[in-house]
Amino acid sequence: MAVTGALRRAGVGPDRLTIDDCVVVAAGWDHEVRAIVLVHLRSGHGTDGILARANEILSGLDKPLLAELRAVEMESIPVGVTGRVLKRRLREAYAAATADEAVHSC
Repeated sequence: MAVTGALRRAGVGPDRLTIDDCVVVAAGWDHEVRAIVLVHLRSGHGTDGILARANEILSGLDKPLLAELRAVEMESIPVGVTGRVLKRRLREAYAAATADEAVHSC
């Protein structure tokens, strides 16, 4: 809940919220778990500065920092029949993606 609140506060633009919705998924990097935030942005907005601002807010709350922020379309987030995010499927997808990135960066 702290992450969602921090992202919403970090995503405040001059006239309205920048972030329409978000979800946090855990992914492994170098034998440690880090948080990746997937955000759906309102039309015409970018991710510039949102991650740094959210981490600043989380740091002040003594919460773990976010490793990465990615803008996504909501259709790419798997949801069940009740509309809840299927976190297990997200973890599996991002675990595979981070493993691929690690192989390609060597």
